[in-house]
Amino acid sequence: MSDASSDSLPSFETPVDVLLVDDDEAWARSTARLLEHDVEAARVETATSLAGGQDRYAVTDPDCVVCDYQLGDGTGFSLLETVREADPDCPFILVTGRGDEHVASKATRKGVTEYVVKHDGGADLLATRVANVVDSARTQRALERERDAKNALLELLTTTSDETTLCQEFCSLLVEAHDYACAWVGTEREDGEIVIQASAGLDGFLETILHGGDSAPDPTDPAVTALDADEPVVRSPAPSADDESGLHAVATDYGFETAAGVPIRYDGVRFGVLGVYISDGPTFDDQRCRLLAEFGETLGYAFHTAEFKRSLLSEQPVRMGVELTDGSAPLLALWRALPSESRLLVRSVVRRRDDDLLCLTAVEGTTESDLVDAVREIDGITVADGGTSVQSRGRGDQLHCALFLTGETPFSKVLDADGTVLEAAAGGNTMELHVQLPNHESVSALETALESTGADATITSLRQDPRLDASERIDHVLEPLTDKQEDAIRHAYYQGFFEHPRDTTATELAEQFGVTRQTITHHLRAAERKLLHGLLED
Repeated sequence: MSDASSDSLPSFETPVDVLLVDDDEAWARSTARLLEHDVEAARVETATSLAGGQDRYAVTDPDCVVCDYQLGDGTGFSLLETVREADPDCPFILVTGRGDEHVASKATRKGVTEYVVKHDGGADLLATRVANVVDSARTQRALERERDAKNALLELLTTTSDETTLCQEFCSLLVEAHDYACAWVGTEREDGEIVIQASAGLDGFLETILHGGDSAPDPTDPAVTALDADEPVVRSPAPSADDESGLHAVATDYGFETAAGVPIRYDGVRFGVLGVYISDGPTFDDQRCRLLAEFGETLGYAFHTAEFKRSLLSEQPVRMGVELTDGSAPLLALWRALPSESRLLVRSVVRRRDDDLLCLTAVEGTTESDLVDAVREIDGITVADGGTSVQSRGRGDQLHCALFLTGETPFSKVLDADGTVLEAAAGGNTMELHVQLPNHESVSALETALESTGADATITSLRQDPRLDASERIDHVLEPLTDKQEDAIRHAYYQGFFEHPRDTTATELAEQFGVTRQTITHHLRAAERKLLHGLLED
């Protein structure tokens, strides 16, 4: 009997299927017993020839293949070719009766995972190698699944134009690609009733659990519990002592074994809950639970930042012009620190996750050195990349730079009011600010908010007009884009991302927005695709 310590080997919650191929039938049989004893959850199938090994591999899906080098009808390398053709990542351990440097070198070149000499450590060593390579392969595949899942959700965020569609596509993704039997997203009304916003899988199960015939959610369902507790909950439905039609009975009827609920929230605000159910196969391990929690945060962030263009029912947006004459506004103070003939033009304002504002600014009538000195003099303004020089983009007589604004500013008040900064121009001792607000009710609220910053603000224009002027025609072209796609494409264009050679890289843009390079690239590609579709297809 082997003396391998199971405590020192990785543990497995699901079966570890091993295909063991060796023409020495006695060795194969005894080694199979030892592997099943030493490796947790191991199930070993044996074959005693190359042909037999190929036949067994064709009808099984082993987690690991262990094969002798010398077989009666071939070598282990022939089986390796069969395995690699079907699964390039399947762990393959080549064993030999005695060490051979030539064979070991060839095994490395051909992509063998491990090379083991039968008598160097015996079954203990082989059990350790099997457990370790399977654990490593499963970890790698879990990471790849996690990466693919995040990429898929990111793709949904960057290509979906409304919340309902996003939730529906996301639920379908969980069911079709991530082994869930059922998934749903719900919100809670003021009267406590849970409203299903989107679902995939077995809808009849949801109706039974959430309403149970008496309009009362089953309090034992993990999703309902997670919504009440505002924290993730994982549970295997247990029998109900007083309700034969409760969660346990219904889950048994539908074949569900485990369920989980995850709050959909961001920055302390809860928007709803994500519920998922597993019938067989995978379990809710730490990695799966962590990924679900991240999904809840991501969906919450999408809701929180108003990623999607929302209809305002019958109301139309209002465009307002405001004149600011107070020097405490950071960009107006910056203009006053520049030569008198200078002019500042703000093309875009974006709020980052840390609440700093990212402003894409063009400056006329000054030099880069003057601009650098002026930025350093003004509190509340920093260069976007954190360096000591402004990221200048020469376009004619303009300098383009991306700046951070901190604290309360007129721009932050516009964004707080769910408004959009269309343009801001500083020159002649004033700043003209043009914004778009959701409706007329937002106008007085913004005026009060601007006054609270100490700015001397005067409304210069206010209109609600469905006809498209020049700037509105641009908005019409950009309408299919989400807010983040529009922000990304604007900053990329004005900072020379599309020039050759590029003035700004995707990495620099990502740093300015406070997101990953992958995220900014997704936004740009999605925006380009939508704009081209509008031009070429419509």
